[in-house]
Amino acid sequence: MAMVANRLCEPESKLGVWDRWLSKVYLPSCAELKLRHIYEAMDLLYAHAEEVEKTVFFQTADLFNLEVDLIFYDTTTASFSVDYEDDPGRLPNATVRKFAHSKEGFWAPQVVVALAVTREGIPVRSWVLPGNTADVCTVQTVHSDLRVWNLGRAMFVADSGMNSEDNRAELARACGKYLLACRMANIADIKRDVLTKRGRYSVFKDNLQAKEVIVGDGERRKRYILCYNPKEAERQKKHREMIVSLLDEELQRHDNKSATA
Repeated sequence: MAMVANRLCEPESKLGVWDRWLSKVYLPSCAELKLRHIYEAMDLLYAHAEEVEKTVFFQTADLFNLEVDLIFYDTTTASFSVDYEDDPGRLPNATVRKFAHSKEGFWAPQVVVALAVTREGIPVRSWVLPGNTADVCTVQTVHSDLRVWNLGRAMFVADSGMNSEDNRAELARACGKYLLACRMANIADIKRDVLTKRGRYSVFKDNLQAKEVIVGDGERRKRYILCYNPKEAERQKKHREMIVSLLDEELQRHDNKSATA
């Protein structure tokens, strides 16, 4: 009760709630509260997190009449200023802080935090995974957990970090519908089959045009949405021209004009 009330009006750490905030508010039921009770409450919450998240989500979905037709998923990392990663041999429950490259680019013990939200931004569920877990390896865990919730017809949306052959197979088994971003330059099928298909773009905004490209037949067909941003294309064209011009100037200063030099 104390932590929830604090979160709503003046968010503090657990220590801050007990040490600084409780003395400023009227909460008679928390008069005998000790700091250890707050930490024990977090342990209790964690032990029942799955049931709590499911209950809170469906009550929220009912209250706000949410449409759970799109589920957006992404991950980030949280690093720790410690010298060693968790060692289950020393502490059995210490398993998630592992050395890896953080999203900020440095090497440190960290955890991976994953979050699934609705199109309105309402959290569906969160996960804390070992810090050396690759993005493309998290989808199976996430979808097996969400499958039990019986969300009905839902489309899973994620960025290109989740796009792998195994993930696509897992997503197809889990709900059948998914939308993953692709890096065009890295996938041969896109260069060969998608970019070469003719078709007119539909204009949605001055910086967004898109067209649908279907590759293959029957159940194995793939549907691509090819997006085009004229403003970004113009910016990249000028950038390429500038680089070519700089390289040309550099080559002109070279004493030996032969190709091998």
